[in-house]
Amino acid sequence: FLMYGFSLLFIFSSFVALWAASGISLRDALFNDTRSHLKEHNRMVGRTALAEYRATFQGRLKEGATGLLYPVAYALRDIRDRNHPYSLAPPPSYPATKEACDFPGDLCLLA
Repeated sequence: FLMYGFSLLFIFSSFVALWAASGISLRDALFNDTRSHLKEHNRMVGRTALAEYRATFQGRLKEGATGLLYPVAYALRDIRDRNHPYSLAPPPSYPATKEACDFPGDLCLLA
């Protein structure tokens, strides 16, 4: 009877050990596969988000350059380049004395 108990215990413990080993092996295979797919998915999402951020940044940079940088650069070019005719007309010049003024009365000083 004792031998029967030991053999039953041996068979049961072998079954439990085999079941545990196969479960651990299956779990590791599943987790490794899932982990690799998840890492690849994260890389893909990161690349997509980075491309969208880059496009947004370039659009805002282009918008800022068009609204602020280009007009300032063109104005500086007009000021600095003596051979280039001005693209903006100079402000009107008013006479400083009444003798040079064609307007009647004190309108020259008000203009």
